[in-house]
Amino acid sequence: MRLFIGIFPPKEVLDDLRDALRRFEKHKRNLKSAPIDQMHITLKYIGSNVSESSYGIIRKDLLNNQKFLDNPIEVNFQKLQFGFRFDQIPRILMAQVDNTDSLLDSVDFYHERIKELKLKDTIRLKGRFSEDFHVTLARLKDTVARSVAKNIKEYTDNLKDVKIKSFSVDEAYLVESIIRPGKPVVYKKLERLAVSKDLVN
Repeated sequence: MRLFIGIFPPKEVLDDLRDALRRFEKHKRNLKSAPIDQMHITLKYIGSNVSESSYGIIRKDLLNNQKFLDNPIEVNFQKLQFGFRFDQIPRILMAQVDNTDSLLDSVDFYHERIKELKLKDTIRLKGRFSEDFHVTLARLKDTVARSVAKNIKEYTDNLKDVKIKSFSVDEAYLVESIIRPGKPVVYKKLERLAVSKDLVN
């Protein structure tokens, strides 16, 4: 199983993300848009080949040790960006997210929970993009030339007046990424993880 912990924006935020994606109409032949209802923010990537037995341990641990925050997880968007900071050839169009205290607190909690389980088929170290929070809007198609990627990056860097609403959530999800050849990735919510005591029941 390919597993992660993530949060999903509400409908009004998804509407803003859809509007942002429409600004790339002239580039759409070179981009593969993400399904709007699948857009999310990854808090902790768990692993790409997690066994059923490890999943059972993770599920039990997360449900028995839920993180209760004083306040909901706050999500504030910065700007649109094409590619990560270290990319030589950018491939992902994303909406960047601020590192709010509540977001970082929840990420640290989930990272420590997974780390403490010491399961060999999980990722126990933080990657270099672990705090580059974002919502993926689209990906560059595999056949596209480097010069096209450069043009999309320049267009993105100069894009103005893109407004995406802030939002807060009281829940995260344990999610499975289902990858099928030639088809969009499907993100299946397996378990709801409350971050507020009011949601335990």
